[in-house]
Amino acid sequence: MTNDRSLPRVLIGTAIHPAALELLGAQAEVDYRPDLSQPELHRLVGQYEAAVVAAGQAISADLLARAVHLKVLARLTANLDHIDIVAAQEHGIHVVNCP
Repeated sequence: MTNDRSLPRVLIGTAIHPAALELLGAQAEVDYRPDLSQPELHRLVGQYEAAVVAAGQAISADLLARAVHLKVLARLTANLDHIDIVAAQEHGIHVVNCP
């Protein structure tokens, strides 16, 4: 992983395969926090251009309003439950999933 500030900052708030983490680290500045709590997510989300969040992690309109740099929000499950999709769209944040 790199600290080059010209690369996008990505918050990984769930466990991912080490190979995926390595690939992403070649393209972005990755902050890997596999046990990210809801309060930590609220505190940190404004610092990143992209975030991968855990299944069941609540992504509310309030949290999205704090995500001033966020462009992509991803969840590694088949569903997007607990994500305020309308609020994400209003903030120009793309929501994706990868089951």
